[in-house]
Amino acid sequence: MDTESSLLEVNTESEKHHLVLMDGSTWYVNPGELPILATWIPLETIQTRDTKDGSMFNHELTNTDGDISVRAMLIAGQ
Repeated sequence: MDTESSLLEVNTESEKHHLVLMDGSTWYVNPGELPILATWIPLETIQTRDTKDGSMFNHELTNTDGDISVRAMLIAGQ
């Protein structure tokens, strides 16, 4: 399922490596992609897509403002 929401919060400083979208969903981001996530700022538009590949990070989150993606796991919401 593809959805779109605005970025509310990014946390790259704790071991949680997560982001929160305005739709209430919380995502754990692949730690190897933290340098990418660190460039994202609140209110940018994020598109989520289920990759259905069976991996731990089975969603792709794309910052549509810069067309940059990270892999993530849904923690809560949606």
